[in-house]
Amino acid sequence: MRAARVIVGAALAAMTAALALPTPLSAQSPPPAATPRMRRVLPGVAAPDFQLESIDGKMVKLSDFRGRTVLLNFWATWCGPCRAEMPWLVELYAKYKDAGLEIVGISMDQNAVHRPRVVPYVREKNVTYTILYGNDRVAAAYDGVPLLPTSFFIGTDGKIAGEFEGIKTKNDLELAVLRALAPPELRGGAKRN
Repeated sequence: MRAARVIVGAALAAMTAALALPTPLSAQSPPPAATPRMRRVLPGVAAPDFQLESIDGKMVKLSDFRGRTVLLNFWATWCGPCRAEMPWLVELYAKYKDAGLEIVGISMDQNAVHRPRVVPYVREKNVTYTILYGNDRVAAAYDGVPLLPTSFFIGTDGKIAGEFEGIKTKNDLELAVLRALAPPELRGGAKRN
C-alpha cells in the first residue's frame, strides 16, 4: 500500500510539473479546494514587511525596496511551474529594472534536502534579482501562500497592487508588472487572479 501511495504521489508530481499546474506548498496537506480563506493581504493593503536572509548571507527587508515597484515571488526548486516561470522573471527584471522594478524571489526550500539546491539552481538560471530564504512566518504574513508559485505586485506606495496564485502566462506577468509600475491613481482596479 505504501508503494502504491509513493507511485501515485510521484505520478501526481510529474503531472503537476508537466501541466504547469500550481504546486501545493505542503505536499502532506493540499490546499482547501472550495474553502474560502480569510484574506489579510488584499489589493490596496500595505504589504507586510519582513526581514529574511539572502542567498549571499545579507539580511534584507521588504522595506529596503520602498519607493520601487516590487514583484514578490514565492517559489521553490522542486516546483515545476516555478521552474517554468523563472526565465520569464529574469527577462522581466532585465526589461523593467530601469523603470523601477525590483523582483524579490522568496525560496520556500526550507528542509535540509532542498535548501542546498537553491544557490546552484539560481546560478544555473542566471538569476540577477534578489533571492531570499523564506520561512513559515513570512508565508503566513502573505495569507499562507498555499500554492507555488505565488506572486504579489507591490506598488511604490508599499501597497499590494495585485496577486497571482499559480503560474500565469508570460504576457499576464508582464501586464501585471506594467500595472504595478503605474502610479496608484492610474492602476484602475487591482486585479487578483
